[in-house]
Amino acid sequence: MPIQTQEDIIDAIAGIDTNISVRRYYGELSDPARPVLGDGELPLVLVDFVGDKARSVSEVQLTFNLYISHVSLSKNRDTRQKKHEEVLELLHLIDKHVSLHLADRSSLLQLGSLKKIFDAKSDKGYLTVYMRQLHTVKQRNYHLDRSPNNL
Repeated sequence: MPIQTQEDIIDAIAGIDTNISVRRYYGELSDPARPVLGDGELPLVLVDFVGDKARSVSEVQLTFNLYISHVSLSKNRDTRQKKHEEVLELLHLIDKHVSLHLADRSSLLQLGSLKKIFDAKSDKGYLTVYMRQLHTVKQRNYHLDRSPNNL
């Protein structure tokens, strides 16, 4: 269930009509000053399943973190400001596209907190990373379906 939802989130972000990279998170930003990111893959959105919480016998809330990263290679204040505005627009598009994409799959999305977790010079340039938390509720009807695929 989390794997399919994570793939749905990745598909939604990949469908945005911009030149961004999107994939699962594997600790690439554990040290943001030295991110493990490929050249040419910024802006980058990393999707991380962080846990679930039972809401009832038949519902579970899944929580994901999105790490939205972009870089400015220039010290110029105007250039850095332009990059900052681009990432804010990207955040808006991500919220919209993921919400609509998951709604098409009968899953409502609740946007959680958004906060900047890094904004400084890094090995890649002037890197900014935002973290957006997403929550979605899924049906968990294991007691109704005893097929091997649902165990």
